[in-house]
Amino acid sequence: MNMKKNLLYVMAMAAVFAGCSSGEGFDEKEGNNTPVEPVDNSEVEIAFGKATTVSAVQQYNNTRAALGDTWNGEQIGIWGVDRSETAEWNLVSSHIFGQTDPVTATVASGGDVTFDNGPYYYPMSSKVNYSFYSCYPVVRTAVAARRSISCPYTIDGKTDIMWGSAVCEDKMVDGVTYSGYNALYFRKVVDAPVPDLKFQHCLTRLNFVVQKGIEGGGKPVPVAVQDIKVLNVPTAANLTVVGDGAGTLTESGATGELSLYNGDTPSFDTIVVPELGQEKALGTVLLMPSKTKEYELEVTLVVLDENNTPTGKPEKGIVKINSKVDFAPNTKYKVTLTVYGLQIVQVHATLGKWETGEDITQEVN
Repeated sequence: MNMKKNLLYVMAMAAVFAGCSSGEGFDEKEGNNTPVEPVDNSEVEIAFGKATTVSAVQQYNNTRAALGDTWNGEQIGIWGVDRSETAEWNLVSSHIFGQTDPVTATVASGGDVTFDNGPYYYPMSSKVNYSFYSCYPVVRTAVAARRSISCPYTIDGKTDIMWGSAVCEDKMVDGVTYSGYNALYFRKVVDAPVPDLKFQHCLTRLNFVVQKGIEGGGKPVPVAVQDIKVLNVPTAANLTVVGDGAGTLTESGATGELSLYNGDTPSFDTIVVPELGQEKALGTVLLMPSKTKEYELEVTLVVLDENNTPTGKPEKGIVKINSKVDFAPNTKYKVTLTVYGLQIVQVHATLGKWETGEDITQEVN
């Protein structure tokens, strides 16, 4: 069979649904009240309410990101920093835990946060107001500057990166404003809510499925997808945990290609394209949000014989998936690859026009 690279047709449709932006879509339930009502000059233990994540579930797909929208015993890093405008966060005196590196805690399935080496207490006589910030996975090489704290991450396509924060709301008691979080706040404010760490996903998630298409002018050949790679994407980034731009990833120079995964397992061997009217999951990739409104894919297809056994030389083609706006963090996109098979046709394929609406269609030869 004569198979030429320029006769490989793939249609990529990126179904774009905006996820929740920072500050929206959180579980609005306040944290648990302090378990014991403090009395004046007593110690106040540092405790947290339910750690929550932003819900970013798309209406047509209930699968979840690598970490997902619920917890299951993950370890997080936590900082407690002086929230004043003059605090210098590279000094241990500005940290409630007495160190510029994070302390660690474990989040149970219900969202309960337990310090790994706790308990910790608010200073009894201090009026310093603290805010709490967190990251997942834990990074023990955080960089603390005077007015920022950041963490380096490797982006591998399968590991979620999340950022969380708990900033106290001022409360007025008997004409006096208490800003918190500190021991005085919990002594004076009746039923004061403990900090709730609210998390958001910092990466973009692409969920891939494949389906068979119909094309005139040729007889379709049964094919399978052997591989998909996302090309020329950042593989290293810094997460700003505290300071201006907190919760934002910034690429740090390294680029490469990322493969698809099912959980922690590489998703590809050979996946047969299903019959017409059906679709089959290919896998998921977590990657840096794109500011160019596109990602470039390398798709590898192979012809199958009557026993669905690969035969002949695999063919690789480049496909670009596009969005009208930047691919956003904390957002899931369903990417449908419509495969027309390797066909002998009389004309070359041309770049298809973008369709209107949320679905963007593109043919690449």
